[in-house]
Amino acid sequence: MIQEKQKQSSILQHQKPEDKNLQALMTRSHLMHFIPEDIEVLSNMKTFAKDKNILNFIEIYASFSNSLNLRCYKRAEELKNAGLNWKSSIINDLKVDSDLLAIHNLLIKYKTNTEREKHFKGSRMTFYRKLKILLSKNPQLKKTYNVGRVK
Repeated sequence: MIQEKQKQSSILQHQKPEDKNLQALMTRSHLMHFIPEDIEVLSNMKTFAKDKNILNFIEIYASFSNSLNLRCYKRAEELKNAGLNWKSSIINDLKVDSDLLAIHNLLIKYKTNTEREKHFKGSRMTFYRKLKILLSKNPQLKKTYNVGRVK
């Protein structure tokens, strides 16, 4: 009988290995899943990110996502340096609701909720429901863009 007392650690990016030997190892080991919250990834990103515009944009939408990773910032930085649409890349990476992005753009472009509501592509009810969601995770936007009372 052969006994092994060697301790080993393996890091895998994928949970579905095709190799039968690796599958056997996984059934005999203790698996730990490391899936950090997007806010935790954002905190780490702030330690090296140099472009505050990109970082601020990511910060607004990170709370609505569950797919933020450090590559998201790097890709946005490369696209911005190339003169391409880096904001779309972030929105796609984070899988953000397009209505939230539209409302955020309306906050920037128009001064009153009446104007914003008029230019929103969806219904009035959807506008205010999504605006509440956006502001619930980003209360600083209410003051920055003079949102006022949300119906």
